[in-house]
Amino acid sequence: MKFRALFDYNAFFMTKRLLFIFSLLLAACSKGDEMPKPQSRTQVAFVVCADDKSVDVIDLQSGAKIDSYSITSESDKFPQRISLSEDKTTLAIANPNYDFSLGHLGLHGKQYAGGVVLMDASNGNILSEFSLPIANYNVLLQDEEVWTALVSHSGRANVYTKSGALKHEMALDADPSNLLFNGNYAVVTSGESTFLQVFDREEKKLVKKVKVDIAPANVWEGYDDKVLITNAYDSSVNIVDLSELRVTDYFDTHFAPEHIVYNALQDEYWLCDKLGDKVRIYKKSEGSWAETQSIDFADKQPFMLAFFDMGKTAFLVNQKGNEVVFIDTNSKEIIRRTPIGAKPSGLALSE
Repeated sequence: MKFRALFDYNAFFMTKRLLFIFSLLLAACSKGDEMPKPQSRTQVAFVVCADDKSVDVIDLQSGAKIDSYSITSESDKFPQRISLSEDKTTLAIANPNYDFSLGHLGLHGKQYAGGVVLMDASNGNILSEFSLPIANYNVLLQDEEVWTALVSHSGRANVYTKSGALKHEMALDADPSNLLFNGNYAVVTSGESTFLQVFDREEKKLVKKVKVDIAPANVWEGYDDKVLITNAYDSSVNIVDLSELRVTDYFDTHFAPEHIVYNALQDEYWLCDKLGDKVRIYKKSEGSWAETQSIDFADKQPFMLAFFDMGKTAFLVNQKGNEVVFIDTNSKEIIRRTPIGAKPSGLALSE
């Protein structure tokens, strides 16, 4: 009986030892299979270039191009618009089969596929990519969700998982464009309507349609609770206060405005006049907004703008010029021009 007990005791500990070694090996394998977590990259601008199918990385301090990430090798893709996740670690890029620089009229009577690319902001590694049935204009990230609007006459905004599984659909007016987050709201305009459509981000339900000028082109980030709507058809800008869900200010332009950004330091609106090859600057005087200055970019097509360094410096993307331009917002003088990839079509700053 003593021999029997001793034998069981040794077998027990031998089994435990083998299980322990097996668990260490399993843990090591699991750790090696894990997808590395994306990291942030600070003080840079990310510019997506449609023809080069790349993301160029620009250092905001030196102004130099310091890196370039490949998006796709597919010749029939035209990546455009780029956004950063809230923690600045992940880039979200629309990757449609349609070149939106040709205008949305090219979509009529045809159907082009859309696409989403999620990329590690620190090194350009592709984290996820998937196709969509209809061309999309831009992509936004909300935690583990991917939001994008599909551009068609039966417009809709869809919410996907990061692997591309459809989670939710929201009906929109015909020909939606830029989807934007502001606080608890997601907002979008549609080219064949006269409303800004406001959705609750948590419940994914329509809160209100805010009346704006007919055929709005796009909605852009403003300041505080305000968003900015450009209208190429009416040559106007509407300012919508989302805390009141109504237009609280507006002004007319004598050109078709593209991108618009508010500079709080100078209390100015800077607008891209792509067809006129100018950046036009508006300031309020005697209760109304008026153009006070313009900066010429002959045959360069100013396309998108952003401010950094507490509003002291403007970062401009010239689409036809294939360049980014640094501008002093006080003197309006050009500080530096940096060549980038062909046909830049989106911009995101990590600052």
